[in-house]
Amino acid sequence: MVSRQPFTVTGASAPDRYVALCRAAGDGVRRDVLCVLRQESLGVLELCRIFGVPQPRMSHHLKILLNAGLVQTRREGTYVFYRRAISDPQDPCHDLHMSLMTAADQLALAKLPARRLAAVHRERARQSQAFFTQHAAELHMQQARIAGYADYAECFDTARRQARIADRAQVLEVGPGDSPLLAVLAADYAEVTALDNAAPMLALARERAAASNVHFIEGELDALVGSWDLIVLNMVLHHMPSPAAAINNCAALLHAGGTLLLADLCTHQQTWARKACGDRWLGFEPADLLAWATSAGLVAQSTSFAAMKNGFQVQVHTFTHSKLTAPNRAVK
Repeated sequence: MVSRQPFTVTGASAPDRYVALCRAAGDGVRRDVLCVLRQESLGVLELCRIFGVPQPRMSHHLKILLNAGLVQTRREGTYVFYRRAISDPQDPCHDLHMSLMTAADQLALAKLPARRLAAVHRERARQSQAFFTQHAAELHMQQARIAGYADYAECFDTARRQARIADRAQVLEVGPGDSPLLAVLAADYAEVTALDNAAPMLALARERAAASNVHFIEGELDALVGSWDLIVLNMVLHHMPSPAAAINNCAALLHAGGTLLLADLCTHQQTWARKACGDRWLGFEPADLLAWATSAGLVAQSTSFAAMKNGFQVQVHTFTHSKLTAPNRAVK
């Protein structure tokens, strides 16, 4: 398991760091980039599209942010994504770094870039939907090379039992596919909803769990209406266009005190999974999942890790929502 580390700028004195940070944040485009990267990992072409900036100019802005230690890159095979850097507490300019990020978080993204960011998410979602529509029939053979449910079922079931979900609970599983988990949930809880945006994958779910207490919905998570006691994201987050937005939407769909149960891959570099399994993200660092959940108002309850298999490791997390009232739909 790879843990995300603070980003350290080497070879710069404290006064130079101060100047670099102020200079990097003192530009409108770079300020907006920091704003949009609050919970996003984006490629340079996606950032160009969002802000209507030519690639050479955007690359120049990103280089300044990178050299100042405000952003860092994550390489996944031939893909390079930009995201906010974690400040090193030992950096003499740590407080300034954190203040700049806090200030960026208080700024609302302008309407046009916000619409373009939503368009990037929709395009990612369309690509994922097209992949699963085309490859649903043979997908289980490829996914078995990574991890089948049986490989981490003990971890998952332990986390589920520890969450003490009532038998009468209303449960939502997002992207169940042909995993046997949906049938397990249907046997243990009063009412289960299965959501998928690809009709062939939803058909596989129907074959797996045809119980009378399972309801099937074809659609997107961000358009779903309702509220649930337990929401399950089982090996689906790495297909989502924006993992942070997906967790936020789940939080908005939970009843007060409800539970989000999440199983997904730890960070890896097995790039064949993109083409073979339609994976958009090569796993996640636990710290990122925790940060996204915390930002969504969720409280971490447990974390566990299944044994490594074929170079992949599955992490299982439970989060609860402490909100007093539950909205009846996800935030769009």
